[in-house]
Amino acid sequence: MKNEKSRPAEYRPTASGPMKLYLVRHKDGREVTVNGRNRYEAVTAAARKWGVRWTSIARECEFIELASEDEEETAP
Repeated sequence: MKNEKSRPAEYRPTASGPMKLYLVRHKDGREVTVNGRNRYEAVTAAARKWGVRWTSIARECEFIELASEDEEETAP
């Protein structure tokens, strides 16, 4: 048998990369500004703010990247 270590219930692997600021728009007119490293983190953050499951809105959202940590570091 494979020896597996148990992980805490609150364990959630995170993506690496720069943090970005997204404007997330839903087709029903809702929009919110959220932080995330990718669109998945942005849609889950938007879903938390709207009080819905991310799976019910993911394909119906538009994601606009407003800012990125990379841009701030390279700016003179």
